[in-house]
Amino acid sequence: MKFGKVIAGILCGAFVLGTAGCAGGKKSRSQIENVLFDYEDALQRFDEDDVLDMTVWSKSDKEYEEIQECFVTDGNASYIWNVFDAMARTIEIEYDSDDIKIDKDSASVKVTYTLADWEYYFNTLYSDSDSLVKDIAKMRKKATVSGKLEFVLEDGEWLISKITKLDEVLDFSDEWPYLDTKEWPTMPVFPDPEPDIDTSADLYQEAIGEYLTLLEINEDKIRAIEDMFGIETCGLYDVDSSGIPEFFFIAEDVPSYSGAFQLYTYHGSNSSSYVEIPGIVYQAGTGGAYNIYSSGGSLILSYSNGEASLYTYYSRIFTFGDDGLWGSTEEYRHEVQSYYNEDLDDLDTLHTYYLNDQTITEESYNDIFGDYMDNTSAVIESNYDPPRGFAEYDLAYKYHYETMSYDEMHAWLEGLL
Repeated sequence: MKFGKVIAGILCGAFVLGTAGCAGGKKSRSQIENVLFDYEDALQRFDEDDVLDMTVWSKSDKEYEEIQECFVTDGNASYIWNVFDAMARTIEIEYDSDDIKIDKDSASVKVTYTLADWEYYFNTLYSDSDSLVKDIAKMRKKATVSGKLEFVLEDGEWLISKITKLDEVLDFSDEWPYLDTKEWPTMPVFPDPEPDIDTSADLYQEAIGEYLTLLEINEDKIRAIEDMFGIETCGLYDVDSSGIPEFFFIAEDVPSYSGAFQLYTYHGSNSSSYVEIPGIVYQAGTGGAYNIYSSGGSLILSYSNGEASLYTYYSRIFTFGDDGLWGSTEEYRHEVQSYYNEDLDDLDTLHTYYLNDQTITEESYNDIFGDYMDNTSAVIESNYDPPRGFAEYDLAYKYHYETMSYDEMHAWLEGLL
């Protein structure tokens, strides 16, 4: 399930397509605008397969191969994938809805791609790729490319039949930035899952034994989530920097419908305290979206739900107290309400922010989460990237812990004992 696409689709009128709204005039025009939005979303994720799925071409077609070539990167690209990812996320598509020309079963529209000026950024000396990524995200230097898309209607669905200038838009994937490093290529240094921990220490060994027991007790519920959603959710990460890692997973809480996030902290004598957020993923509507991350020793659980007319983002802040328990200190809420604006003859959005059920300003909310972003050490569970314009947008550029399946976690814990 592509949660990022679902959420971005809800907010498209506010954040991405500028003059192009989600609601068009005629049905065909509206359908084509939806294709354009999904096309932009796929480019922002540098998702070759999703782009090709929107087209009429098959693997044997020359055009199919040409699109594939646009997404080809250097063999060493994985070393600085965060840079290419950052560039892709800056891509925006602008067009005038009135310029969509429809002639029975065919259509076309001229578009303008806007993105960070990769030539400027790639030719500027940076000490490391993290600094480069931050500057790219700010988009102080922009470039534009003019292109055209054509469509055909097949079985009631508008598909892309021609794309011009995509190779120019994605030119950055063929180049290497200018980084001041003695080792080339290089990659940002992320923390190990368990840095500076004595895995032979008695307390650590006790914790691993306790976590293995918890894992086995929850086996059926964890496997149910893996089967329902196709995700791996088990992890071991020292959230509070205590030297003893926390253990976490998502387990089924309502049979065949939803799963709850659970995180455990071991504090001796075969005793663990835990945090639980029920229904963090579910089999309805958008399916639930979440980012769970460690920032300055706090555990932040951000999750969302709702429908197109009202979508709500929750962020609960937990800290580990002297009593050996995780306590919820603050709860933030960001409500995004979509409604029809008669003056604009289009969808519009209203953003409202809350702290512990009291309204706060957008500026206050952004300042608070700006600090959390600056201090984020790891995103430990995630299934979407926050949309551009959100205070949490920078989570996309933070270290993402690689979660494991039940079987992988079981084997790892056993190996640590």
